[in-house]
Amino acid sequence: MPKQTVDPPTTGSPTIESLRPPTALHDVAAEHLQVIHRTVAGAATFRGTSGWVTAGLGVVALVVSALTWRLPAEEWLTWWAILGPIAFAIGAVGVIAKTRGSTQPLWGPAGRRFLLGLLPSLAAGAVLSLVLLRLGHIELLPGVWLLTFGLGITACGLASTRIVPAMGISFLLLAPLALFEPSWGRALLAIGFGGFQLMFGVLIARQHGG
Repeated sequence: MPKQTVDPPTTGSPTIESLRPPTALHDVAAEHLQVIHRTVAGAATFRGTSGWVTAGLGVVALVVSALTWRLPAEEWLTWWAILGPIAFAIGAVGVIAKTRGSTQPLWGPAGRRFLLGLLPSLAAGAVLSLVLLRLGHIELLPGVWLLTFGLGITACGLASTRIVPAMGISFLLLAPLALFEPSWGRALLAIGFGGFQLMFGVLIARQHGG
């Protein structure tokens, strides 16, 4: 009777196909990575800008513009010199109130980037204003204010929601007009600090919760 031989089991190396994870597992992993990416991106975005406070400051600026429209330059400047620090204080209170108790404090990484983008431009605007006052060029102040405020809002907006730098760019579009045609300064100041702040403030409040 002939001898039957049994072939030994093959123990070849696993193929690439056998090592590839199942398609479902791969899809789940990709979905988790997307969630992590969105979470990290959201944490890096500062959402402390108060839309309603911004809109309120826009209304105040429109009222002040109307009241000072025909005043002499010195009286006009007095009104706006008083309004500037008050508006800054109100804006700061609005940011602090919105970030209090949230998961994204003002002094967190995103908040610090926001402040570092905003404050240097505002400080530069104050210094340039003093220089222009000393030289007697009050007519250039609206252009300087629109320019430095627009730069600050655009810079801090890089750490904030997309609508914030859009507001800054709107100010920057007005600034050259006010600088090259100073007679338009008061009107452009009303459009920027009044109309634009009101419009973008309402948009921020509706899209980002207050």
